[in-house]
Amino acid sequence: MVDPTIGNPAKRGNPGAAARVDMKAWLAKLDEYLDETFMPEGRRQPANPARRDLFGQ
Repeated sequence: MVDPTIGNPAKRGNPGAAARVDMKAWLAKLDEYLDETFMPEGRRQPANPARRDLFGQ
């Protein structure tokens, strides 16, 4: 079990360690954006490359 008094392990010199996150608070903050469109301008991906006949059929 993790001791809740230890704090953020990344601040103790272990940047690879996962920090504890208050998931309820994180999800509540995420819910504030439900009415906003995600990426309204789109992804602007490059066009797909032309299909290649890999098996000569």
